[in-house]
Amino acid sequence: MSDKKIERVDGIPLIIYWLLKMRVAEIIDRVLPHPHPNHQGLSYGQLAILFLTYVLYLRNHRLCAVEEWIVDHRRPSG
Repeated sequence: MSDKKIERVDGIPLIIYWLLKMRVAEIIDRVLPHPHPNHQGLSYGQLAILFLTYVLYLRNHRLCAVEEWIVDHRRPSG
C-alpha cells in the first residue's frame, strides 16, 4: 500500500489565496513591531496566515496540534 494521501486541493490553497488577497500578512507585519534582529523564519504576518489557514480549514483553534498538521501538509519545495 502506498504512503500517499489523497487530499482535497480546494481547501487549503483557497483559504491561503483569500488571506493573501486580503493582504492579512502585510497588514499584520506593518502593525506589529519587527521581531528581534536575530529572529529567523516566518514573519508575524506569515505565521498568522498559517494559523488562520489551520483554524479555518479544521475549524479548530487549539494550538497543540498545529505543528503536527503542518508536518502532515508540508510539500517539498522545488
